[in-house]
Amino acid sequence: MRVNITYSVDLDDVPSEVNRILEECEQLFRAAHGTLDQIIGRDPLSIIAELDTVRKNLAAIDLKLDDSMSILGGYVQAMAAKPEQEQKMMQANESEYAEETNEEI
Repeated sequence: MRVNITYSVDLDDVPSEVNRILEECEQLFRAAHGTLDQIIGRDPLSIIAELDTVRKNLAAIDLKLDDSMSILGGYVQAMAAKPEQEQKMMQANESEYAEETNEEI
């Protein structure tokens, strides 16, 4: 059974976190590939047992890749919104400064 786990990282750490997930995918893929190399030419019963392991590894890879796509989609949206948020903060600071300056005059 799969469950969703939610945790937060700094926005700047998202690419390295996704890279970590992709490295896990690479390890799973290499394991699946290695298993396939080993079972070629074996008897059908042992192949069946090993193919189940390969399929489970490939399913895990697919889920992790889907997670990575979702994470990166959110990251791209957050990065696109970041300049807009910074601009609003600068405008708010300018307004506060203008109000302080008017009060002093």
